[in-house]
Amino acid sequence: MYKLEFTLKQHTPLIHFQHEQEGATLRATEVKPKLDKFILESLAHQNKQIPTKWMVGRTKRDDGGIPLDYKITLKPIGKRQDFAISSNPNSKRDIERTKLLQKSISAEYINRTQYFADNQFIDKENQHSEIRKGVLYDYVLIHFFSFTKDIIEIIKPLFPSFIVSQNFGTRQTKGFGCFSIEGRSDSQILSDLKAIPGITGVFRKNSKNTFQEKLQFIAEHYSLLKRGKTYGGYQKSKLWEAFCSAKQIRWEKKKIKLHIKSNDPDLFEQLKHETDVHRIDDCSQGNNKEDYKYIRALLGLAEHYEFVLTNKNRLKVTIKDKLHKNTQNKEYAVDRFQSPIRYFITEESIFLITEEINPLIHTYYDSQGIAHNREFEFTIDSLKTNKSFSLEVPKQFSLPEFIQNKGDFGPNLK
Repeated sequence: MYKLEFTLKQHTPLIHFQHEQEGATLRATEVKPKLDKFILESLAHQNKQIPTKWMVGRTKRDDGGIPLDYKITLKPIGKRQDFAISSNPNSKRDIERTKLLQKSISAEYINRTQYFADNQFIDKENQHSEIRKGVLYDYVLIHFFSFTKDIIEIIKPLFPSFIVSQNFGTRQTKGFGCFSIEGRSDSQILSDLKAIPGITGVFRKNSKNTFQEKLQFIAEHYSLLKRGKTYGGYQKSKLWEAFCSAKQIRWEKKKIKLHIKSNDPDLFEQLKHETDVHRIDDCSQGNNKEDYKYIRALLGLAEHYEFVLTNKNRLKVTIKDKLHKNTQNKEYAVDRFQSPIRYFITEESIFLITEEINPLIHTYYDSQGIAHNREFEFTIDSLKTNKSFSLEVPKQFSLPEFIQNKGDFGPNLK
């Protein structure tokens, strides 16, 4: 039996579906398939193939991955801290919330993050048990065991890059579930990130703030990139600005508003707004061409869009791949694409990592191998007639260049 172990430093809480269990930490069932895939991709990048003797059962998993012949055990070390996490803005009730959450579920309250799944439970003490807590330990000890020496020898040099190649648990791309090898400096972590296949950009921001403050910075930064800002001062989406100024492409938000206005003026008047100027945004140097695209999908494909109404209700716009209605090509439809941006937190830095945008978001290939533009259908259920319209996602877009031009982080270190 060949063995290998690493001590991992946990930088941010892991939002854990089994958070109530004693010793809830990284799960081998999440780590091992990801590490298997990382090993295979790293070898493929070197034009090497996986030896058959490394495989368990000489076959693939149900998800198409190849399980390698080693086992993992994980053990948390140090003090456990639990957190109740929300995306709620600052409120006069935060002191009360903090006390109630500490009393009811022994959890520290963190707001203004990119985790919103439990917002509905924060102010309902009788539902605090429904909250999926974030769990933080000082360290995690990870052990590897294998009867195949070559597997252990390949894991040893690859693991430092693997453990920073992705975060773990829920809301991974937004800074939760960050781990690195204990004692590894940020300069070494930077080298580890640069060695990961598929990464197109590594950007770094020095910060010695608490991890709570870093998670809040990430939430504000990502929102400003993708959606813009309304709370605490109005700011336009950086993505909107990039397409308007350079390409004269309007985004889906304007198209949604115009569609509502033309089909139900009364409903349009119910959309909440701060000023008349920003009700329907347009490019400052516009032309007569109305070229609309679904641009927010470039930073991650969502399932719906929401607008607040003056009566405090929300108007929901459902977004779905148009292929779902195409009986002939329905199998090529997609539901979600993960954001190609990931934030990684250490004690002294925030790293922003970019990956290639999945080309399937723009194009699909039918059974004959013929390429077609993918369209996404926007459906406004509140409309009585003409509820839907469709848009494509822009094809010409450099994500690293976009991040580079927006500031906030240093230059692309990749």
